[in-house]
Amino acid sequence: MTADQLQMIAASALVRRDFSSANEFWPLLQTFADYLVENGLDPARQPCSDDYLGPSAHNANLAAKSIIGIAAFSTLCNRTGRACGAHYMTIAKRYAARWPALAAGGRSGATVREYNKTGSYSQKYNLLWDRVFGFGLFDASIEAECRLYMANGSGVRREFGWYLDDRSEADARHMTNAGWSQWTAAMCGRDAVADLHARIKRFATLTPDRWALSDWYNADSGRRIGFEGRAQMGAFGASLLLQKYPRGLLHA
Repeated sequence: MTADQLQMIAASALVRRDFSSANEFWPLLQTFADYLVENGLDPARQPCSDDYLGPSAHNANLAAKSIIGIAAFSTLCNRTGRACGAHYMTIAKRYAARWPALAAGGRSGATVREYNKTGSYSQKYNLLWDRVFGFGLFDASIEAECRLYMANGSGVRREFGWYLDDRSEADARHMTNAGWSQWTAAMCGRDAVADLHARIKRFATLTPDRWALSDWYNADSGRRIGFEGRAQMGAFGASLLLQKYPRGLLHA
């Protein structure tokens, strides 16, 4: 959650044009940023937001989030009048340039789920925040990811949603996460959003499990796995955020 904190504080401050929260918690934010510089490019084995099947190491999606977190801290440096901005943005750009090679070898030209797991894939929903801020660190990678998700026959798009990663194919639960998929579709554009929304609508209409809308369910059968009515469903607003700030928060 270290990168999440940096991204949320930077995004909120840019929208509000008020960086007082960053100033108040600066020593802690500095600690977060330095941790990401030290550990973010190649994450150690740890839980993450995709740990339904256990912790993972060398998680490519988590690494991408770390890089964007470093860039977000650079923005906080610049907007609070500190001289550290160029230093952290240089690191973010260097890491972003290395990331495609570290994560290479995924399905159909996309990136892997974990470094060296050739042929794997995962929704790289954390790349959304490169678009939200307008950093432009991962433009080519986002295009490659979206080509995989939207390709006919890729196996990602299912009856009731998009598979979360390649493990969803073999695991009997055939997992999707509607919230993360919303981020993924938003960064891929209107056609992707329309495709995903149609599948989620079908799930909400036809699922035999009548709970408040679940974000963790079987993309093939429409059966709930867990969770219901979570605040994470705010991710449904991701496409609206990009519509409001089409060039990113930095250029609003």
